[in-house]
Amino acid sequence: MSHDEHRTIDFFTEDALPAPRVTPADAERIAAQHLGFDAHAEALGSQQDANFLLRDENGTDLAVLKIANPAFGAVEIEAQDAAADLVSLAHPELRVATVLRRPDGSPRRTAVDTESGPAVARLLRHLPGGTLSGPRHLSPSTVAAMGTIVGKVSTALRDFRHPGLDRVLQWDLQYADRVVAKLAGHIGEPERRAAVRAATAEAWARIQQVADVLPSQAVHLDLTDDNLIRTPDSRPPCRTASSTSVT
Repeated sequence: MSHDEHRTIDFFTEDALPAPRVTPADAERIAAQHLGFDAHAEALGSQQDANFLLRDENGTDLAVLKIANPAFGAVEIEAQDAAADLVSLAHPELRVATVLRRPDGSPRRTAVDTESGPAVARLLRHLPGGTLSGPRHLSPSTVAAMGTIVGKVSTALRDFRHPGLDRVLQWDLQYADRVVAKLAGHIGEPERRAAVRAATAEAWARIQQVADVLPSQAVHLDLTDDNLIRTPDSRPPCRTASSTSVT
């Protein structure tokens, strides 16, 4: 395994993680030449990756091509795929965007060059249905169901270990104090900025008193309405009440 495959991200050394610049034509070429899919690519957008929905000539959804941010190395992508497979196996009733595989069982995953640098591209299972996010009210039963999914994912990953988890991300709560220190300068009001720093210092001091006995495991940490896909035949959440009437 090469040095780049062992490389993992450190959030505190990165200024920003803009998504790699990849055109639909680039995506179609990558899918055909490297991953065995001859398809039309439609950009989906992403915060830090380049995502494309692949469709055949009849318009049938085939897969999602995900080109990871070059800041993430191969070992981290392998950890993501291994975790998704583990959750899918433990809870087949959940739809999970697992990596697609070739006939020999190997993942449809490859290294590609982008304008932003070398990146890992792979094909993921497409989950139709749409997210729960938007200007809609989430009922108590929906929120409870989200909590159930969080519990299932967390228990499935309880004993998961992988070298790709050895990275430093802003989402990892064990680095919360460093995240506040790095970003607090963006708070324009001096008094509010000081209050945030003081509250963080107090909370972190209390956490450090019990840090040695707190459990630690791989978790998703971001199972929000943006990241959960409803089934195509389910009803979307109801719209919130409004004072505006429509006739």
